[in-house]
Amino acid sequence: MRFAALALAACSLPTNPGRVSFDGRDYTVDYESDACLLGDGERVRCLGAGTLLAFDFTGDGVSDLALYQDTRDGFRDCFAYLDIYVNDGTPLRDASAVHAKWKEGHWDWIASDHYPGLASAPFVRFMREQDGAHP
Repeated sequence: MRFAALALAACSLPTNPGRVSFDGRDYTVDYESDACLLGDGERVRCLGAGTLLAFDFTGDGVSDLALYQDTRDGFRDCFAYLDIYVNDGTPLRDASAVHAKWKEGHWDWIASDHYPGLASAPFVRFMREQDGAHP
């Protein structure tokens, strides 16, 4: 039973990492108010409030960054949002986000075929956990 728990933990999607890599550089993440990335002690970019994910959304073997925001209340606010910053060598300061909206169990506003990580087992498990926490 202990082995199964370890295997599940190893397959879960890490959230809010303390360090990330992007554009060939390493950054420390400060979560004091927003997810802010620091390089060489300097604030390089703040991505906003939410859950930071370092995960390969594009399927190229390199972790991208994404900010997941979920304030669903089951009444007025019924969507979750994901901003993906593709790690393609663009400097972090200049990287644009691809926006996606989680609606009724699927992603809108995004070409899912360009982001196979959205359908990967770890990310699907992450979204199921989020759905369970926000009925």
